[in-house]
Formats: sequence, C-alpha cells, structure tokens
Amino acid sequence: MEQGKKVRLEDMKGLARFREAIKYVLPYFHPYRRFTALVTGLAVLSNIFEPSIAISIKFFIRFVFTDKVSEMVWIAPIGLVLLFLIREVTTFLYEYHREKLSLMVVQDLQCSVYDHFVHLSL
Repeated sequence: MEQGKKVRLEDMKGLARFREAIKYVLPYFHPYRRFTALVTGLAVLSNIFEPSIAISIKFFIRFVFTDKVSEMVWIAPIGLVLLFLIREVTTFLYEYHREKLSLMVVQDLQCSVYDHFVHLSL
C-alpha cells in the first residue's frame, strides 16, 4: 500500500513538471493559435480512423458471416478503401502542417535569439 502511494506521488511530480514545461513552451505557439488548432484537429482526425476501421471490420464480419447479408460483400470493401484513403490524407495533412508549424516556431525562436545577440553591448 505504501508503494502505491509513492507511485502516485511520483506521477504527480511528473505531471507538475509537464505543466511547467507546457507553460514555458506555450507562449511560443501563441502567434499561431489558429494553425495550432488546425494541427490539433488533424491529429484527432487522423487518430480516430484506427478504431473506426476495427469497428467497421467487426460489423462486416457480423453482417456477412452471421446475418448472411450479401450486399455487405460489395459495400464493405468500398467503405474500407474510403476509410483508408481518408486516414492517409488526414495523416499526411497532419504531418505536413505539424512540420510547418514547428519550423515557424523555431524560426521565431532563432530570430529572437539573434535579435537579442545583436543588441547586446560589447
């Protein structure tokens, strides 16, 4: 029981460190609020498709093999191909915009550091 409490306290310390890191990094993304929201939305969309594909395969197997619905033999493969296409497109858009956002933030950081160095006294 004591060991369980220690793990929870360590988790709380890790969570506090995570919050501190987020508070430090978040202001750099403030000028790109909309772009950050877009990247977050695309991340959610691209990760939703994994469970949806598994659920659709479950329904396909149930309808074709247990309920003997023959229309599912033609509809399900088309639906799965569409799900895979949508997943790949959203994953590509997410990765592209994530890279673009990170490059913009790094460029801003580099410019601010360079500007700071230029204005230092000799």
